[in-house]
Amino acid sequence: MKLSEFRRVLTQRLRPASDDDAAFEADCLIADALGCRNAQLPLMTERALNEATERNLSKKAERRLAGEPLQYILGEWEFFGLPFAVGQGVLIPRPETEQLVELVLSRLEGKEKPKVLDLCAGSGCIGITVAKQRGDAAVTLLEKSDEAFAYLLENIAKNQVNNTTAIRGDLFTDHDRLNAPFDAIVSNPPYVRSAEIASLQLEVRQEPAMALDGGADGLTFYRAIAERYAPLLTEDGFLAVEIGEEQGQAVREIFDDRFDCVTVIKDYSGLDRMVFAKDRR
Repeated sequence: MKLSEFRRVLTQRLRPASDDDAAFEADCLIADALGCRNAQLPLMTERALNEATERNLSKKAERRLAGEPLQYILGEWEFFGLPFAVGQGVLIPRPETEQLVELVLSRLEGKEKPKVLDLCAGSGCIGITVAKQRGDAAVTLLEKSDEAFAYLLENIAKNQVNNTTAIRGDLFTDHDRLNAPFDAIVSNPPYVRSAEIASLQLEVRQEPAMALDGGADGLTFYRAIAERYAPLLTEDGFLAVEIGEEQGQAVREIFDDRFDCVTVIKDYSGLDRMVFAKDRR
């Protein structure tokens, strides 16, 4: 079957899982199978796909229809223009988190050789991107999950960032193991209320509950970060975290007890998405 025809068939097949994104997801799967980029596919419309490739893509379509995230099926996802290995056991990097990285990088401008701590690092997309953009930085990444930690190490190697230190540890108990103080502490912690996990989209529920569950009110990790990590900042250090769109005021109140200046920042959709806090000294 020609690529153009197979793409139409695959797009229709994927609609129950991805609706308006079906064509994009079909392109991602086909490009991955052919070892090219999505943008190259329009130049290959007359190419004939062999039966083995069609069978492989059909199996991946079945996985997608069963609720497996596209990113897991591909095994890699782009974040801030960098490749990150992903799969079962690690949170998928998301576009809104790129804004958190942009915030951290902008606040580090003019700071020489900054020390940065990435809490709940997961795939490492935040800390690794900061390390890549700021080659003079020393970035520590803390992650508790064994599965996620394996991806973290793989992504450090994949992106060739040797100004990083990966530590397998628990945010709640291992703060005293870290080489403080830090100029910046950043985190995209679990922030979904425990009772809401079961009602998330099917594909989101495929991601590790450990990376989603923020406790009864979704704020457990923010309290721990404020209490345990504010003292680990330098005199002019700052803390930046991603939040759920309805958590701006609640997280601001938690951080108000520890910091002089706390700001809730909206994402490009106009939703509360980040909290920035300056150290109180």
